[in-house]
Amino acid sequence: MKQLILFPVLLFAGFAAGAQAQSLETAQYFDYGIRSMEKSQHEKALEYFNKSLRSAERSQTSPNFRAKIHYNIGVCLYRLDRFADAVGHYDKAITLSDSSYPKASYALSAAREKIKVTPQRNGAARAEARPR
Repeated sequence: MKQLILFPVLLFAGFAAGAQAQSLETAQYFDYGIRSMEKSQHEKALEYFNKSLRSAERSQTSPNFRAKIHYNIGVCLYRLDRFADAVGHYDKAITLSDSSYPKASYALSAAREKIKVTPQRNGAARAEARPR
């Protein structure tokens, strides 16, 4: 009888530890991304934020935290002059936060403005810059 009670408790503890590990992984990659951004290592930061996002999606991290990850990916892309790519991540950040992310809204406007004033080599690049 004691074994029957102990097994579900151990099973639940195992699931909780697995979920916690995923969240810890998500937070660690996010922190590495922030540190890289502070050092102006935007390519490296972008890699860490993308890893954080993949981990967040696996562990079903809250939409608000995923919004922060998308926002920071957008910031990296913006600083790398990849304005059209940044727009998509700012949009996603705003969507995940139920349209209540003022920093992302401001950054979205700035990225869209950069797309308008940045000379494009061809029409395809301009079409890609449109919000989806």
